Amino acid sequence: MRVRIFFLSYGPQSGRSLTTQRVLNAFSNFGDDMVRSSGIGEFATSWPLFGNPFPANYGAALNIVAQRGWAFQQHSLSLAEDQFIASAFETVNKTIPIADLRWSDAHVPSIDQTTVNRLKAIGAGMRSIRSAI
Repeated sequence: MRVRIFFLSYGPQSGRSLTTQRVLNAFSNFGDDMVRSSGIGEFATSWPLFGNPFPANYGAALNIVAQRGWAFQQHSLSLAEDQFIASAFETVNKTIPIADLRWSDAHVPSIDQTTVNRLKAIGAGMRSIRSAI
């Protein structure tokens, strides 16, 4: 079994400052083939769980992740979240190309083809996790 560590940046002190501390105080891709620090995820800031608004500091947090060259994975549960993620990824990509950073939107239970095309256009990936019932 191999372990890939993605540092979660969600909690009472979430935001750019916590994300900044994560990327400045850990080494990206540190480790070996068995255990390796791989990126930031499943969140980079607080997230609109249970109907909360989208975080205003999300773009700033993603910028620091991209500036430091880290992989990133955002977990989503709705089309609105997928569209918000795609917009944020597109904004970061304008100044820091993300195609080689291995960024992705995960779960995507209700993503539409338009949003898939937007993510594909900037080189972002998707991970669909569906149960086999």
